[in-house]
Amino acid sequence: AHVFLNNYDVVIKKMHSKYKDMLDANVDINFDAHKKEGKIKLDVLDVNFKDLGLKFQKSKKPLKISYTISNNHDIIDVARSKWRYKGKTVELDNMKIPFNLDKLTAKIPTTFVEVDALTTAFVYGTFSLKPVVAKLDVDLLSLEYSDIKMQQPSASLKIIYDKKLKIKTKEDITFSANGLRYIIKDSKIEIDDKNFNIIDTSLNIDNLASTQINTTFSFAEEKGNIILKDLKFKNKDFGDIFNSKKDIRLNISSNKTKTKISSEKFYMSFTLKEESWKLSCNSIANLAKNSKLLQDYNISNGIFSIGKDKNKKNIQFTSSIIYPYEVLVLDNEPIKEYKIKGEIEKKTKDIYFKINNVIDVNISKNIEIKAKDIGININEVFRYSNNLKTDIKDDTKQGKDIFFNAKNSYIYISKDRHAISDDMEFQYFNNAINAKLKYEKASAVFELKDKKFYLFGENFNDKFMENLFALSKLKDGVLSFSISGSTEKFAGLLHVKDTTIMDYKILNNMLAFINTIPSLVTFSLPGYSKMGLEVEDAYMKFNYENNTINVENIYLNSKEMDIVGEGSANFKLDTVDLNLNLKSDLGSGFSKIPLVGFILLDGDTVSTSMNISGKLSDPDVKSLVAKDIIVAPFNIIKRVITLPFHLFGSDKEDDK
Repeated sequence: AHVFLNNYDVVIKKMHSKYKDMLDANVDINFDAHKKEGKIKLDVLDVNFKDLGLKFQKSKKPLKISYTISNNHDIIDVARSKWRYKGKTVELDNMKIPFNLDKLTAKIPTTFVEVDALTTAFVYGTFSLKPVVAKLDVDLLSLEYSDIKMQQPSASLKIIYDKKLKIKTKEDITFSANGLRYIIKDSKIEIDDKNFNIIDTSLNIDNLASTQINTTFSFAEEKGNIILKDLKFKNKDFGDIFNSKKDIRLNISSNKTKTKISSEKFYMSFTLKEESWKLSCNSIANLAKNSKLLQDYNISNGIFSIGKDKNKKNIQFTSSIIYPYEVLVLDNEPIKEYKIKGEIEKKTKDIYFKINNVIDVNISKNIEIKAKDIGININEVFRYSNNLKTDIKDDTKQGKDIFFNAKNSYIYISKDRHAISDDMEFQYFNNAINAKLKYEKASAVFELKDKKFYLFGENFNDKFMENLFALSKLKDGVLSFSISGSTEKFAGLLHVKDTTIMDYKILNNMLAFINTIPSLVTFSLPGYSKMGLEVEDAYMKFNYENNTINVENIYLNSKEMDIVGEGSANFKLDTVDLNLNLKSDLGSGFSKIPLVGFILLDGDTVSTSMNISGKLSDPDVKSLVAKDIIVAPFNIIKRVITLPFHLFGSDKEDDK
């Protein structure tokens, strides 16, 4: 240092000065010792506040700082400058800082600060060099990092440094990220050279989720943990999704390339890279224990992942769920595993996905589902409806309508029984289903609400009937039906007109049995196997409960014979138990003797009864002749007594 003295004037030119490891500068001084006034000019080569993690960003030109010494108050004038803080560039506007040399304290005026296109703010407060203590008020004007952006014009923060950095805010601060709105309240952050801590910070995510966060992270180990208290997830359409009163512990690891947050308890992990993120769950079993939504809809076995890659425009997601209800049928096999792959449109938040590569789902203002060449398992739909929790409500009347359309598909009743269609469509809203089925010239309507349903159809042809009635082959004819009741217990009526039964297992076995018993030979239909049995009318009235169809009345009217009866059948167990009565005039020459025929054979017909039992797919047939023999004497006596009325009844009617 070269010091020039002229009476009270002191001049120092180009002195190189260092203060510990904090300051390195070339210094010029002009000082009037009599007036105790002067100016110190520094060309700063380096500044490093290691405790704060703040360092001057070196450039070709030194940082110009002037220190004005005055009897009133000293002033430090700092030119516009750039600094490095935690890997980020911090730009400070020029500052005129009042400084107390005795106490080594400074009062920071309102100064504009910009951090690497990350944030802008006005900063003011006090600063002390010995000890190093800072108390700053920050008016945050903007904050933007990746998809995270502050959604309000300003926010007030308090920054305190006293051996560690503390950031506090009492007011709500609103951010947006990935299309969601985040609100932070009562936030407390502490940073020192070893750890980063978030303390008792409240977080609300778009009114969907809320929690209180406590975080500890070690810079040296590059890992830490997050504790979530009173975590709640809620959806306006579905109500509570996830609630946990117990603390949830998450592990966090972070380095220059990625940050990973994971939960061992829930088999979940969240990975954040520079331009991508991914949330994965390897098992939703433990997640479902705290999720009312997953419990209500019986989702407890599966995996999922969701994420955004820098090369993809939208958010991508995949899932594989083992579902207890086999609602979907592919290649005539009900399936349990549902594989889902889709994406979320970044701007509109519309959702598109495929289920097992055969069903397309679009969730926008409403939910639209389109499918082709699939089956809908109606028994599983009923089972799902019966087991649906009674406390599940459509929480808002603003819920989305569901529109479903399936081409060339079918309603699956059993492996051999389908209600085929050219077009199926239904709408679901407010826990009610309204559906339509069309096949060629035929149509059916279906309504289901509060476990009560109604089904009506007409004009269905022989091909539809062959698929609906297992083990049958029909030619021509028209089917109509009406069924109503609850999903557990219902009743209905089937009516078929003008058809020809070419092949039907029960009828085949009946006629084969008849043709082998001489006493029943009058019922022989030798041409049935080739020409079929022409039927004018056939109907069945039935009720259903516990997988069993209880037939109250069967009636078949044909030229060759009439069949009436009752009984039961179980399509699931492939069992049948029917009692039928057959009546025919085939080959009954004996019945043509007027009086004898009426007394013995009930006029010009003969009849017999049969029991059909065993497997529905190949039933056994037994004659109930013994029953007929027991009843026959009574019938003969009855007819003898009523014979006069039979002979003269018509005359008496004429006399009347």
